[in-house]
Amino acid sequence: MPNPEPSPAAPPPAAAPGAPSPYSSPAPYGPPPGSPGYAFSPQPASPARTDGKALGAAAIILGAIPLLMGLIQPFTTRLMLGSGNGYAYYSAVMALIAILNLALGVAALVCGLAARRRAPLLGGIGIGLGAATIVGVLSSFVYAIPFLGY
Repeated sequence: MPNPEPSPAAPPPAAAPGAPSPYSSPAPYGPPPGSPGYAFSPQPASPARTDGKALGAAAIILGAIPLLMGLIQPFTTRLMLGSGNGYAYYSAVMALIAILNLALGVAALVCGLAARRRAPLLGGIGIGLGAATIVGVLSSFVYAIPFLGY
């Protein structure tokens, strides 16, 4: 005797709009937040926080500027010493560059320290560049002290 083939399951009839779906379970504790019957209003959105990557990137950029200035410095030194003015302009320009490098190094260090919790890699790179710049500038100041009277 032939077995009748089972008929494929018919899809359930379409539910009316707003009627609960047969596939979902009702919320066990009342309506979801934000619905008209909800007793508590949602908390206001907190102001957007930066994730520290922008501050870490600023620390890297501020720490890289003195390095780029160091690449240009030999050319400016040659131009200044090659002109007829000699060492008067050279020492003034190098002092200004050193003070600018020191300020950029401090800014890179501060930005790196501020960014170290949220973006540890970028903050660490900024800290390293800033600290190396500060040590380099301060050591050049210490080296120049004996020559101040000349």
